[in-house]
Amino acid sequence: MKSPGLLGHLATRLTSQSENLATEALCYVLQTSAAATAGFTAMLRKAADIPEELRFDTQASSDADAGIPDIVGYDAGGGTRVLLEAKFWAGLTKNQPVTYLERLPAVGDGVEGLLLVVTPSLRVDLVWAELHERCLAAGLQLGGASGFGEFRWIHVGGRVLGIISWRVMLEHLQDAATAGDDLVARANLGQIAGLCELMDAEAFIPLGPEELSGALPRRLVQYDGILSKVVDRLISDGTAKSKAANGTGLGRSAGTMWWGRSFAISGVTCLLSIDAQLWGYRRYTPFWLRIGYLQPSRTDRVLDRLNELQTDAERVVIVGKGDIFVAIDTPTGVEEATVVESMVAQIVRIKDLLKPLDASGGPVMGAV
Repeated sequence: MKSPGLLGHLATRLTSQSENLATEALCYVLQTSAAATAGFTAMLRKAADIPEELRFDTQASSDADAGIPDIVGYDAGGGTRVLLEAKFWAGLTKNQPVTYLERLPAVGDGVEGLLLVVTPSLRVDLVWAELHERCLAAGLQLGGASGFGEFRWIHVGGRVLGIISWRVMLEHLQDAATAGDDLVARANLGQIAGLCELMDAEAFIPLGPEELSGALPRRLVQYDGILSKVVDRLISDGTAKSKAANGTGLGRSAGTMWWGRSFAISGVTCLLSIDAQLWGYRRYTPFWLRIGYLQPSRTDRVLDRLNELQTDAERVVIVGKGDIFVAIDTPTGVEEATVVESMVAQIVRIKDLLKPLDASGGPVMGAV
């Protein structure tokens, strides 16, 4: 996983209010970069009839339900024309969106106002549906929806309600900053994007009915069966040994969000595991081979031997203080036997790369 940037790094360690941090950073860019602000208002003007020039400011509150929007856009006369509400994983408050919409001017007043909700990409559909439901429950009349994908808007009682993802919004602002040769703004927006990517990765994805059915646990049971068949096959054909170099028996192990079976290949103790963390965040496969399980490792030597695998993104991963994991990919759309054959072949190749002795005759890994 690439670095989330300085802002994302600090947010996870120094504050529990990531949404406020992102909001303040975004408003700072809009207050200091003419290019980014022009690009932002040009984007908003696709949805609502607002002025080309707006002044943006934040409205701080210690009460999450106080009904104070995150960012306000004012026209030249000081009138409120844009309200922006920034979300990561927090739900809508009781004031959103109805109370916020009521604070905006309506077309009948001779001007138009826009309420824009910013969310992670994964939440756009869910939050958009909830916004619609709340407007209907309040008796507000909905017009025709416009926009598509991760930037949409709809007229509600003479005002405009919109939603956009952090990703789309920040990409648009970065393009505007680049076009305006504002490299400082682009760098600042990149920091916000890094924080948003981190929040996207860690956000709770709402449960779907299919996830609570028996399909997911049955599939996990099948994964475990595949793992056992692969290890049994490696041992039966002599590729792997069921005991370490010192005669210690190897077998099943489990830890936080992983479980698997250990064995020895080329004098190195390895663990083939189903690892939820690596599967979810590093590469799309549940199966990972840990090199040097329960052994002191020489990370540099092992990585040197696995050099040809490192050209494939996130195939070889270093975790913690030097634990080395290799992703064991699985073919799709084939029978279980073909999956087992493919995984066995990959581990055999890794065995060939992990020769037991280095050029000087010393061991690559310490014995268990």
